[in-house]
Amino acid sequence: MQTEWYDKIAERITTAGTALDNKAAKGFRTDMLTRVTAKVDEFSAAACSECGSLRASIEQLVSNLEQAARGGTVDRRQYNLRLRRIIDHLRSRHGLAEAGSYLSQWIALGLCLGMVFYNLLGPAYIGIGLCLGVSIGTALDADAKKKGKQI
Repeated sequence: MQTEWYDKIAERITTAGTALDNKAAKGFRTDMLTRVTAKVDEFSAAACSECGSLRASIEQLVSNLEQAARGGTVDRRQYNLRLRRIIDHLRSRHGLAEAGSYLSQWIALGLCLGMVFYNLLGPAYIGIGLCLGVSIGTALDADAKKKGKQI
């Protein structure tokens, strides 16, 4: 259940995001900001004191987003660092994962495994390692989404 705070912030993000062009909205990661806001709201209601304090950071991010939508300049580096800090808290403290993170990790591992088998058994094993990585990563991402552990 979302709080009134989340409803107001989500509306502000949507309004500012529509005022930006698509490239700028992707640069500001408005979709990720909305998902992060929902998770911070959920965990701050569940008595995570740090998530409660992260609300102020989210409000600052939304203010920066609104400033950019009005044509002002925003320090993107600081914006992205602040957003990354919030995501890192959600990952480390609450065990959440970003969408697609397992897939990218397991593709890399599958390619490494495929290279080992390539050296031992032949070139077909690179593809087998890649397929194995994709299937495991996709399954883990789907499981995280199903359990509500995905940002």
